[in-house]
Amino acid sequence: MTVEKAVIVGWTRVEGVRNESDARRFRFALTRNRARAAFPDDFVRLISELTHRISAKHGAQSDEGRLLRALREIRIRAEPSWSAEKIRIMFWFIRDESSPSFDGKSWNSYREQWLRLVPTAGRFNSIDGAVQTLDDLTAREYVESDSLDFDHLSTRET
Repeated sequence: MTVEKAVIVGWTRVEGVRNESDARRFRFALTRNRARAAFPDDFVRLISELTHRISAKHGAQSDEGRLLRALREIRIRAEPSWSAEKIRIMFWFIRDESSPSFDGKSWNSYREQWLRLVPTAGRFNSIDGAVQTLDDLTAREYVESDSLDFDHLSTRET
């Protein structure tokens, strides 16, 4: 919509981003759609049960739903590359530093449940994963991995 400058001049400015954390979250939300990884079709099929589970459980008022909402992001690394004949997949379930355990439950028990939904098949001969914080990952691991983007995970309020 077009608004004349004369109208805008009379408006009171309302700051939408009040601190650095909000600003960073806003920048991330703006760039997210253009930065999404285009995963190979066979990989998308391979993780379909996992993506369905995460989408279905994320909003649930359950332990698993609360845990999914506590994740910062999920990252995936294909070794040696997405175009290789044999690929090792690594999932990083990245949690906030302030959540070493979740309501007294082990993050690893959920990680194991989620990874069971991703079987080895075709050229994907190894599937592994870890629950980590950003401090646990090396810069190389982060840069060489891709975000498994879900709108509700990527834009969650913290």
